[in-house]
Amino acid sequence: MTEFLVPTAITQTALQANFTFRPSNPDVGFDVIFTGSSEGGKLPYNFTWNFGDGDEGTGQLIDHAYIEGGNYTVSLTVADGSRQRVMVSRALSIDTDPIPDPSCQHCATAKISKATLLMISFVVGLMMPLAGSIIYSRKRRRPLRSYDTTSRPPAQRLV
Repeated sequence: MTEFLVPTAITQTALQANFTFRPSNPDVGFDVIFTGSSEGGKLPYNFTWNFGDGDEGTGQLIDHAYIEGGNYTVSLTVADGSRQRVMVSRALSIDTDPIPDPSCQHCATAKISKATLLMISFVVGLMMPLAGSIIYSRKRRRPLRSYDTTSRPPAQRLV
């Protein structure tokens, strides 16, 4: 007896795409990290990004820095192995507020060593008296004379 196996139809689910980005309130000049995801369709997936400012990129995980603040529409297009394509878009606002946000993304990681602070205070302490004397000397009309404080100052003629 011969048995024939009838192949069952492989159903392909519709391709779906989504993405996230962080930080949620990005600032001008700092990297925004985009992560794409997809399901359904047929492997492999290709991820193509349009950042809304004229730049584009590829890859499931990508970062991009915006040089100007404002509102942008970021689009992710995913293509699968069977040439299905799907696009998802999301609005993104790049912060232009110059006032630091308490949740500043790089403030917590900014560190200045004690040696650097000591050097800065030394230089400032050294320069302040010098700066004061330069400012004072520029207010005088006559040139300053320099002489040794252990000897007597030169005699001045009275007029």
